[in-house]
Order: sequence, then structure tokens, then C-alpha cells
Amino acid sequence: MKSVVVKTNGEVEVKDLNGLEELQKAVGGYIEAINLPNYGTGYVNEEGKLNNLPLNIVATMAYSKSNGFSHDVLVGDVIFTGDVNEEGNTDDISDKFIDFVKLIAKLVLNLKIVWNKFVSLANKLMCVLL
Repeated sequence: MKSVVVKTNGEVEVKDLNGLEELQKAVGGYIEAINLPNYGTGYVNEEGKLNNLPLNIVATMAYSKSNGFSHDVLVGDVIFTGDVNEEGNTDDISDKFIDFVKLIAKLVLNLKIVWNKFVSLANKLMCVLL
């Protein structure tokens, strides 16, 4: 099934993942399904929060938007797939949702760049003032 894997570093990869073992490998452990109303299903590491996996900002934003702005956060690498169909098989994730996730990743990257420039300038200003 066509899936989108969102890494904690903001990378977004479209992959063909089939079966439990491939899903577990992609999240680094046992999987827990999360519902994405009108978009599909997400899979996270079941013990991600217990193991203090890093925050996944991009996946959290995509999940929050699809879930009516949830207050939950996603940690570790996250997989998004389509819905389970009538035959019990998982459909491919839509290209529209993939594009949406890629847009979020681009925005987050740009925000990080701007923030780093701001911190650099603030440090330089502090050196001048002190």
C-alpha cells in the first residue's frame, strides 16, 4: 500500500509498505493505529511516549488538522496510510494528503531556518551590547 512516512527530522518519504513487519520496522517497534477522519489511518510506535522518542512536529500538525485540531502530539517516525476498505485491505494514502504533509514539512523547515537566523542575530547583538 502506498504510504507516507514522516520522520522526526521532518523528512517525508512515500513508500510502499505491506504487512505488519514493514509497518513495525518503519516506526521502530510495535504499532498503534490512530484514526485520521476522512483521510485514512496513521501508525505510531506504541511505546514511543514511554521511550521518550522525539516529537514529530510535521506528523503532529497533519494529525491535528485531520482530527479537528487534537491536543495530542505524535512522537517518533509516523506512517500515514489510506482507510481500510470493505475487503479488509488498506487503501493507498491519497496524493492530496501526501501533498498536504509535504507542505507542512516545508513550512516547518522554513520556520526552523528563520528561527536559527533570529537566534544567531540575537547572539551577535548580545555580544555587541555586552
